[in-house]
Amino acid sequence: MSADTPSFLATIREDLKANKRNPKGVLIVLLYRVAHSFVAAPWFLKPIAMIVVGLYKFLTEYIIGTEIHWRSTIGPGLAVWHGYGLVVHSHARLGSRVTLRHGVTIGAKSRTIIEAPVIGNDVDVGSSALIIGGVTVGDGAVIGAGAVVTKDVPAFGLVAGNPATLLRIIGD
Repeated sequence: MSADTPSFLATIREDLKANKRNPKGVLIVLLYRVAHSFVAAPWFLKPIAMIVVGLYKFLTEYIIGTEIHWRSTIGPGLAVWHGYGLVVHSHARLGSRVTLRHGVTIGAKSRTIIEAPVIGNDVDVGSSALIIGGVTVGDGAVIGAGAVVTKDVPAFGLVAGNPATLLRIIGD
């Protein structure tokens, strides 16, 4: 672990703070963190990892209706509001303090082209937004509800629509 990577417990504390008064969000994020902790498990823990990941997938995908892949990389402070129909690709990378709402898809363009989005810190994603392909969403960006993002979004950009268009830079 590098000096700038928060510890597991520090990450959990940030997640709990981000999901204050949101018990379902807390559950989804805690389950993700536990499953994700097995990504780099040594060989002798692989049988336990398979059980934990299987249980994670069963609980989140079949019971809760959320698919945050256990191999995706997500920084501390992830907030999940409602969560139904939420999908995050296995190769997606999300920064710290990202907010995701129901119906959001963060994924690749196809099964054969594995280019997943990279999302910066402090990004707020509205419900039913799609962020597809090898795009980068800059820090502090806001993705409007129902937006279809297939091109890069600048830092502090506010985008909406299908296809998503830049409405303004927040703070201007």
